[in-house]
Amino acid sequence: MCNNKGNEGSNIQEEKEMKVKQVNVESRRSVKVGTEFLTFTAGMVADLDKDEDEIEAIQALFKKANDEVDNQIQQSVEDLT
Repeated sequence: MCNNKGNEGSNIQEEKEMKVKQVNVESRRSVKVGTEFLTFTAGMVADLDKDEDEIEAIQALFKKANDEVDNQIQQSVEDLT
């Protein structure tokens, strides 16, 4: 039987809004060039401002990482052919 009288002495903490301060993403792609498979990766990290939207920041960072992988692939294919 529980005999709680209010929250005196309890470990209940006030709920606080959590805020993402940093975003870390990685893009990876494998492509077949000739008879070999090559894997390209790009990792990106961004610190977020307190007013910045996390979803938009993550999407922008993924776009930047994906673009970097695309550039790596294009450069490698040009170098190998």
